Amino acid sequence: MGVYGQRPVIFYSNGYEHWIWDDTRYPPRQIGGFYKRDELELLIQRRASRRSLGAEAINRKIVERPYQHRAIRSIAKHFEEDGERKALLVMATGSGKTRTVIALVDLLMRAGWVKRRTISFD
Repeated sequence: MGVYGQRPVIFYSNGYEHWIWDDTRYPPRQIGGFYKRDELELLIQRRASRRSLGAEAINRKIVERPYQHRAIRSIAKHFEEDGERKALLVMATGSGKTRTVIALVDLLMRAGWVKRRTISFD
């Protein structure tokens, strides 16, 4: 624990490449530069405020088909349990990839996993 009772975000560099490591959530990843104070505060705040993706409901106004729900849950599990930041969604033509990804982003926003404000699909 750090001086202020919270685990720090770790930065390391060789002078040319910069890496960030939030060892409470993700493996190290390369970044273009160091974070500003407000970006660090947001990163640390998200550790406590984001909710479980499995506990959040998928918006049925966006996706209705069971295989779309399974795809979203599979990706959410991949993010949450494996600590991954990327996923590849492969679905057949006309199966609703765009709507599936929109519903996934909606889920991530409502659970506090991404920065942007929520949008309404009403």
